[in-house]
Amino acid sequence: MTGGIQWEEIYERDEELFTLDVLRPLLWRMGFIKVDYIGGPREKGKDLVFSELNKFNELLYYGLQAKAGDISGRANGKVVKLIDQARDAF
Repeated sequence: MTGGIQWEEIYERDEELFTLDVLRPLLWRMGFIKVDYIGGPREKGKDLVFSELNKFNELLYYGLQAKAGDISGRANGKVVKLIDQARDAF
């Protein structure tokens, strides 16, 4: 794919870089609008917030939680953190 995103190994370890370099441009190309990165300590479970206009010309909002690396199912592992952050998003 010419002009597309080139995969870098660091995206597997760096959540912010993965979100900004891969996910955010992907959402723009998919036609979403107002694609805002809000990751960081105050993200409340959402790394990206984006929207689209529906057929009634109303904005629909979405939140995306990105994770880099292995998310294992250990009891106190990253999966528990992922679920907690998803709850925070609501």
